Amino acid sequence: MYHVPHALRADLARPMGPVLTTEEALPRLTGGARVITVGDVVTRTLLEAGLTPQVAVVDYRTKRAEDAEMAALVADRKLPQIEVDNPPGVITADLWEALVSALHARVPVVVRVEGEEDLAVLPLLAMAPAGTLVVYGQPPVTDLGITKGGMVIVEVTPAARSHAHHILHRMEVR
Repeated sequence: MYHVPHALRADLARPMGPVLTTEEALPRLTGGARVITVGDVVTRTLLEAGLTPQVAVVDYRTKRAEDAEMAALVADRKLPQIEVDNPPGVITADLWEALVSALHARVPVVVRVEGEEDLAVLPLLAMAPAGTLVVYGQPPVTDLGITKGGMVIVEVTPAARSHAHHILHRMEVR
């Protein structure tokens, strides 16, 4: 199990790419590349735009409140789900295994996390095929100078994979 040490929290709050509006992000996601989403708002935005991510990692919560809309969208599309517990601030072995299963599935899969899904970006960048687009939500973080929230799109490249591995190696393994 990977645990986020306090010293790493500020680094994790920084976006791994430009923070885009929905209007800026959606055209970049329609070119045929494999798309993975992490987070309910980003996943809902893509589903409502008619795009189904190959893997969607969600917790059916938005701003700490239950998100029944997200659950209904997944149910309407009859997307298979893998359910996993993953407490805040950690990446459990169960989450890692669920992500591996989802990445190898032949159909789009939702990984439903009980707890927190944000850190799933790191193992996804470490494991997803090259060229995959990993999309996650970025809230404003005013103390870091990030004044607007939006979507971040990270293409799985050797540099992105290396960055994810670097962060994972800085986490505490218990």
